[in-house]
Amino acid sequence: MTMEPERLLTIPEMAKLMGINQNTINGLIRTGLIPVLKFGRVRKARVSAFNAFLQNAEGKDIYVLARGGEADEEVNSKAG
Repeated sequence: MTMEPERLLTIPEMAKLMGINQNTINGLIRTGLIPVLKFGRVRKARVSAFNAFLQNAEGKDIYVLARGGEADEEVNSKAG
């Protein structure tokens, strides 16, 4: 029985799926929120890792997360 490798997503694919800029995806990778595999200069994420990020980020500001901030704290500080 052979195990099928999990599909890997490129940065452009992740950006397209989310409808955001590739620079934002790079920020999420830099902050460690989307773990990636490196192939030289090319970085790809497992579909399961990408889906886990989406699940954890639900209700948070993706752009704040990509800059390394805590989205919940950012929203709370602006509210009060």
